[in-house]
Amino acid sequence: MKNSYSGAKIVSKAIKDSGVDTLFWYPGRDILPLYHELVNSGISVIRSSHEQSAVHSADGFYRSSGRISSVLTSTGPGSVNAMMGLACAYKDGSSLVLITGQVHSNKIGTDAFEEVDVLSMTSHITKKNIRLKDNLYQEVRNSFFQAATGRPRPVHIEIPTDLLELQYQSDFHFKEKRPKTKLDMDKIKEAIMLINESKRPLILSGYGSINSNSGNNILSLSNKIGAPVVTTLPGRGIIDEDDACVFGTLGVRGTDNAKIAFEKSDLLISFGTKFSDRTSYDIFDKLKKIIDVNIETTSKNVYSNLSIVGDINEIINNILMDVSKKNGLWINKNPSRKIEGTSSSLKPLRPQAAILDILQKLSKEDIVVTDTGSITVWTHLLKKVHFPRTFICSHSFGAMGFGLPASIGAKLAKPEKNVILITGDGGLLMVLGELLTLSENNIDVKIFLINNGVLGTIKQYEDVKFGGKYKFALGKNDFVEISKGFNIPSMRVEDKNELKKGINEILGSTGPMLLDIIVNPDEKVPLGGV
Repeated sequence: MKNSYSGAKIVSKAIKDSGVDTLFWYPGRDILPLYHELVNSGISVIRSSHEQSAVHSADGFYRSSGRISSVLTSTGPGSVNAMMGLACAYKDGSSLVLITGQVHSNKIGTDAFEEVDVLSMTSHITKKNIRLKDNLYQEVRNSFFQAATGRPRPVHIEIPTDLLELQYQSDFHFKEKRPKTKLDMDKIKEAIMLINESKRPLILSGYGSINSNSGNNILSLSNKIGAPVVTTLPGRGIIDEDDACVFGTLGVRGTDNAKIAFEKSDLLISFGTKFSDRTSYDIFDKLKKIIDVNIETTSKNVYSNLSIVGDINEIINNILMDVSKKNGLWINKNPSRKIEGTSSSLKPLRPQAAILDILQKLSKEDIVVTDTGSITVWTHLLKKVHFPRTFICSHSFGAMGFGLPASIGAKLAKPEKNVILITGDGGLLMVLGELLTLSENNIDVKIFLINNGVLGTIKQYEDVKFGGKYKFALGKNDFVEISKGFNIPSMRVEDKNELKKGINEILGSTGPMLLDIIVNPDEKVPLGGV
């Protein structure tokens, strides 16, 4: 039986019924009817300090948990502000739904106040974008369903704001239609043949394996066929990196073990990998046989001998049934090279030494989020990842300012886990307003600020290519006082003894806290891996 409800009520219920328990927003006059309904529905609505940050928070929510959340922005400027976060989620492969307001239906196309063609903007950075007209419940539910299924990527819903206060008939009925990909068993047999013929097979696991929870099956396949496992950067943690079969990351700043295993292998079996330039760069050629397994057909930067589309776990289980068992790995893993400077006690502190000291105090289950730049490089090189979704960075888009809002989303999705943010001063300066979000909601994120006073990656490139004519300094900023102004406890450390005390204090504290770590601005990240 259909009853009459406001558009805002219908949209709110559709969001709630899609399984959303947390939504990020920034207030706007014309979306207030929907905001009231969302709060009344019991959804936790978190006000960010900027629409870009709201999307980054929803992104971090997904990356840490695999669960979908949503973002609500107002018309015009509010919608456009969200584009940076949306592009990051699209490039990095995160599922979320962005809901933006639009001018009243009868004003669309009249160059009205705050009218902008947001659908055109989002058409290339979403898997789907729509403007609501009618069938509100079904359209919203279907949008969330599409965001949550298939290859993870964001969806955009635009709502002309007059719809929120109009009355509609609805019975709140929605039936999911899950398309089932029929496995090509001839290709499964071909894959088994290639694996059985291989003397030196190697498994490459990407972010798609994380999203399909394929770790146990990949480990079983590795053990049965004697194949080492290498990963992409976002695929780290699919198997505990302490396991003898895990040889590290392949590609830019990958590990020596991964590169050697790749060079000596005669067959690469790839699961959930898009073969971006960060993974494939110049190491692939047509001489090596490649089996590519993915949830959908995607454009690749490399040639594969065999492409199998479908559920990764189902494909691996079918391969496991008939593939021949081999005795142990065909190659041994060597100890990793020690990174120079990690044991330094010099003042100013070296960033790699400070980050290693932080990482050594964390547990295996803690979630570590980094901002973009040299901070991500150092952390990637120094951290072992033991579980999926515990190392989060903007791996494909490289968005500065990602770290703090993403750590907020990660903590809200996983309140039982410790969430650690390692950020630089450049990235933090872009999103200082999110300190207010932390404080207002008492979100327990521990912030380790690696403060070198410069844009480190840009400075390194300037020094190497142009002889260091410009310094790209960020000026003198008192992050301790800034944090205290947002009611977040903070302290500054400048030497090894202060650092150790500061790390212990912040990790032992309750609630958000910031540790401002002054480091050498001239330190350069290594060009290779470990």
